[in-house]
Amino acid sequence: MSQQVNKEEAINWLIKIGTIPYWDSIDNRPLFRRIVKKNDGTKVDRVTEEEAWPFIINALGMKTEAETESVRKTIEKALKLQGRI
Repeated sequence: MSQQVNKEEAINWLIKIGTIPYWDSIDNRPLFRRIVKKNDGTKVDRVTEEEAWPFIINALGMKTEAETESVRKTIEKALKLQGRI
């Protein structure tokens, strides 16, 4: 993932890999988890995912729990429309 990522690209990438952000109240930061079936045909290796998180968090502006929740709802809605969750 390139270092220049805009909000739309970040959301589309999370939708593609079936991953949503959630707020970790212990560390006070956003984390990610996959919510679609593992065999849905989308494969992204773990290293790529882990390298992408800082860029995704920055592009989406997820600095608070409320911002993270808003992004999560957007991604969940798109995945439901696609029938993936």
